[in-house]
Amino acid sequence: MKTLKIGFMLGIIALSISCSKKEDTPVTPASTGVMTAQIDGQSFTSDQAGATYNKVSKDLTLVGYNSVHMTGFTLEKFTGTGTMALVDISKPGSTGSYIDVKTNINYTIREGRTGTVTVTKFDGSNLEGTFSMKTYNSQQKREVAVTNGTFKLPVETL
Repeated sequence: MKTLKIGFMLGIIALSISCSKKEDTPVTPASTGVMTAQIDGQSFTSDQAGATYNKVSKDLTLVGYNSVHMTGFTLEKFTGTGTMALVDISKPGSTGSYIDVKTNINYTIREGRTGTVTVTKFDGSNLEGTFSMKTYNSQQKREVAVTNGTFKLPVETL
C-alpha cells in the first residue's frame, strides 16, 4: 500500500509541475528548481523538479525527473532544517523512491535499505539540501543507489 502511496505522490507532483494553474495565479516555473544525484553511478540532473508542503499534515514531498530517471521522497511531519532518516516503506516515517522512467519500474526503500535527507534551507518558499538512499525492487531483485543528491527547489504550499 505504501508503494502505491509513494508512486501516487511522485506522479501527482510530476503532473502538478508540468501543468499550469489558473492564469490569474502566478506560478513559479519548474525550471527554477533543480535536483541532481548519482544514480548507480550515472549523473542525473532533473529537467523538472518541485516540492509541495502540506501545512496540515506537515508532509514535504520532493521530486525531480528527466526522460531517464525520477526520484523523490516524502518527509513526514517536517518542521524545518536538519537531517532526517528515510526508512523502509513498510514502516511509519519518511521514505523515498526511484523510478526507471524507460521501464516504469519502481524501486523503494525496503529490506534493510535506508537513506538520509539534510535540509539546509527552508523559508516556506524555497528549499535546499542534500540526500542519498538505497532503493530496491523485489521483483527485479535489484538495488539502485541514489547518492550525492542535491536539491534547490521552489515549494508550493497546500
